Amino acid sequence: MREKKNVEGYFWKQMVNYAKDLETRGAKIEQRLNADFVLADWNFDTTLREWTNSSKSMTIKLEKSEPSQVTVLRDKLVQFYVSNQLPSEQAINRSLDDLVDARTIMQKALKKEQDYKKQFML
Repeated sequence: MREKKNVEGYFWKQMVNYAKDLETRGAKIEQRLNADFVLADWNFDTTLREWTNSSKSMTIKLEKSEPSQVTVLRDKLVQFYVSNQLPSEQAINRSLDDLVDARTIMQKALKKEQDYKKQFML
């Protein structure tokens, strides 16, 4: 029974560590963006409703309902960098599913081993 608790604990820790790693990576991306952000490099075109940065060859288009404030620009840049440097939600879910599958396989193997030991200990 102790082995089952150890397997559960191990896989739970793996899932928690994966989530913490993703959070840390996202925070580091945001920190880097804020450190590298220079407002003077960005120009807002009111007719096209877009921010452009010629030095980085980037354009951020705004919806009609979005304000043209710098905070919106920063938020969109964070979204852009995070989406390009972190796995997609689908990839994250696949990784978590793989961990659950591995846990199930380990539990079945432990059960088989316990049953085998019981069979020959009688």
